[in-house]
Amino acid sequence: MNRYITLTILVISVLLVALACEREIESKDPLRSVPEDCPRVISLSSALGDESASIFWELTDSSKVQRFRVYVAEGTDTVFTVWDSTSDFSYTFTSLTANRVYSVSVAPVRSTGLECDRSESVTLVVSPLSILIEDDDQFTNSRNVSIRVNTAANVTDIKLYEAPDSASAVWKPLTGTQTSFRLSDGDGLKTVYAELLFADGGRTADHLSDQITLDRTAEISSVSFAPTDSLFHPGDMITFSLDAGESDGSASVDFSGVSRVDLYEGTTPGVYTRQWTVPTGFSLASDQVTGSFTDAAGNRAVEVVAPEVLRIAASLDPVVVTVTVLSSYEVSLSWSQASTGEFLSYRIYRDTLSTVSSSSTLIAAISNRSTTSFLDDDLDENTTYYYRVYVYDTFGQVASSGVVEATTQANVPPGPIELTAVPDEDAERVQLVWDKSGAVDFASYRVYRSNNSTVTTDSKLVELINNSNSTGGTYDAPTGTTYWRVFVFDKQGAATGSNTVSVNIP
Repeated sequence: MNRYITLTILVISVLLVALACEREIESKDPLRSVPEDCPRVISLSSALGDESASIFWELTDSSKVQRFRVYVAEGTDTVFTVWDSTSDFSYTFTSLTANRVYSVSVAPVRSTGLECDRSESVTLVVSPLSILIEDDDQFTNSRNVSIRVNTAANVTDIKLYEAPDSASAVWKPLTGTQTSFRLSDGDGLKTVYAELLFADGGRTADHLSDQITLDRTAEISSVSFAPTDSLFHPGDMITFSLDAGESDGSASVDFSGVSRVDLYEGTTPGVYTRQWTVPTGFSLASDQVTGSFTDAAGNRAVEVVAPEVLRIAASLDPVVVTVTVLSSYEVSLSWSQASTGEFLSYRIYRDTLSTVSSSSTLIAAISNRSTTSFLDDDLDENTTYYYRVYVYDTFGQVASSGVVEATTQANVPPGPIELTAVPDEDAERVQLVWDKSGAVDFASYRVYRSNNSTVTTDSKLVELINNSNSTGGTYDAPTGTTYWRVFVFDKQGAATGSNTVSVNIP
């Protein structure tokens, strides 16, 4: 009997002690009873940041609270566990798994260690959160830009502004993930700030931001090439340069025969250069070098022309000359065609000395490049001549051929012709008829008259006929007896006389 009384007294004592003391609630939320004056968490809200989230709350009575326990349930789990504790009225999560759903609740803890009831929960989904201007371009040439929101959460409204002008910014609905914004005037670096409202009532913990440079103009300060005042040749290296004063742009030069030579930014910001090697066979008489530039924002500058003209001459090779003797007075020259694209002329020089040069006798200047032969037909017989053909181009370059020589043949005087005369006594005229000359180097027929039977080239010249096909003519004859003779002259001046005929006019 005494044993049961003792056990009963012990149980009652334990209960009395338990009722006399406050108890601390475990995180597994067992059934418990809390005092009616225990403060309650109200207005629990959340705000998202870039891969972070914050919660905020208020309290019905903060005088009896020492700290708060933050509880988290992951996914569809309904069991909340203690995540952390804080004495602040807010808490920021920085290590939640991205794109996973969490339920969060807060419980006040009194100074005695008693945990009061947990608040209603809020849902958090942490994900990367940012805005991008023009899809993260570095430059834009328009004040109107696109703003794309990167987040896994459903955004309903957005507020955009440029610091420090946030007071005038207003919320506007966001459909999808992209909207537009007009940058402030004036070129330079622009910072755009954004605040977001989410479908679950949450908002961003702090503003998001991105930067872009507004650039609406481009210009070229100078275009040049070096060395200047030079005549370039295939294989030479030309250094082109363009000064735009802006980095990260696209620069080039062009000139006749070359549509584009791209330039590249070097060690000096905004200066674009290129060492360009002249291709084999390329030539350019005289042309402007035009510079073009488009900056990183897409602005195209007004083209600028270099102050110096560019001259590129292909190698001027000498022609190869051959010579053929045709007769005692003529020589035929032929040569290979000049290869230069800037051809000006062939010049043929002749001399009786083997040192023929451009100081010798100029016998022909030919401006047609396709003309590659010349007949020299005013030569002396049995004489040696020396020839050189010079090629000139529009750059002033000269290339001379080797020396060729030719000796004209010894001259053979023309063969004799037969002459007859028919007098016309009434008209005091005489008709002369002669054979056609067969001389290949025929120069002329010359009709002579004399009062004696000795008719020579010193007698009176009646007519000079250059037509080798002529076979006669009618001439005035004085009264009395006259004597007539026709001489055939060749190009060398050699002459052969016909027989002598006499005519008597009473």
